[in-house]
Amino acid sequence: MEGGPHQTAELGRIRLPKSVPRKDGTGRVAVIEILKSTLRTREYVEKGETDGRTLLDAMRVGEQEGMQTFDGDIERLIREGVLDMATGLAYATNSGNLQLELADLTSPQSDPLLETSAT
Repeated sequence: MEGGPHQTAELGRIRLPKSVPRKDGTGRVAVIEILKSTLRTREYVEKGETDGRTLLDAMRVGEQEGMQTFDGDIERLIREGVLDMATGLAYATNSGNLQLELADLTSPQSDPLLETSAT
């Protein structure tokens, strides 16, 4: 059952797992993308992505309906301390966007405008 796409026909979902090394070195953790069959996702699959709208966008919007993206799951696991940042970014679908989503976890750069002078 592991290692490939799995479809649950009655729910109209496709789960695609990736196995990613854990931060603590004790093994691997599954990172899962879930695509649920909705009017929007079926339209994108049948007719293609148009007008700057993508299946990935539909999945992000569909989180309340049980959908999730690889990068969203990786972000959650990094925030929970299960994955380290470098490993998560290496396995991400779009590492640049994931890095932006995780910007609050990186140490802030020194901003000379925020520093106070001792004069």
